[in-house]
Amino acid sequence: MQRLRALIADLRVAEHLPGLGPIWVIAACWLVDQRLLPRLEKLRPVAYCAVFLAMGLAGFVLLAPTRLRLPARVLAVIAMAVAAAPYLRGSVLGLPRGWALESPDLVLYPALAASLLAVGAAITGGFDAEAHGIGRGDWRWWCPRVGALLAVVVGFGVLAVLSIPQLQEYYPADRDARRELGSLFVVQAGRGLYLLVEEFFWHGLALFALARTHGPRAAVWITSFLYFAAHHSKPELEMVSSLLGALLLGVGCLRARSFWPAFLLHWPLNVTVELTAFFLMGPRTD
Repeated sequence: MQRLRALIADLRVAEHLPGLGPIWVIAACWLVDQRLLPRLEKLRPVAYCAVFLAMGLAGFVLLAPTRLRLPARVLAVIAMAVAAAPYLRGSVLGLPRGWALESPDLVLYPALAASLLAVGAAITGGFDAEAHGIGRGDWRWWCPRVGALLAVVVGFGVLAVLSIPQLQEYYPADRDARRELGSLFVVQAGRGLYLLVEEFFWHGLALFALARTHGPRAAVWITSFLYFAAHHSKPELEMVSSLLGALLLGVGCLRARSFWPAFLLHWPLNVTVELTAFFLMGPRTD
């Protein structure tokens, strides 16, 4: 065993393959998101909490320096296992689409437990939130700028829907939200939750980890491309704009040292687009 350890140490993997750890965490979360989450339909906010909060945060806790205490590592491993279990079960058993809607407890409780375990691991291990872009960052710099940009974002959302028939037909994206205004607000509350967790991961954990290991330029381009690819089911013009928006948000979040500007601009834009399309087209049952 000592010889094996000496051999591994002599390989100096960390020097020859820098940043491999964060890439594996990002790839694992991306795979679960793209392959398995679409099957969960209305439970998507819960699924995002399990994958991007629990699996993502726990994965990055495990990448912390070796001085991290053992309890934190144990909690992180358990969190990742609990978060992934429902999706792996559904995939291995070949359960039909919508299986989670019939038994939501199979997703809801593991997601909640995994999220709490991941946060516990981060607290126990003294995880540096600011260094990973999930703290307040330079809030004196970004708060006034986000406030000013909100007016631009809302105006852009309204203009886009009024000008692009594809957006008018596509939004509101949820079937219940298309039928009545009250349901639209309920749906948007859930969407706000998964947008929060999504931005927490992509413009927080992933962006800042890649910036440390591969440099700011690579971090912005990699996370923006994956962000763009995640919009593959959206209208074409929205896909194009999502790439430009992700690039700008990536640069802005690195300067702000926080993911919060991305969330505080993304969610209002989504609310604006859906409300504008609803008022323009009226209630629909399609």
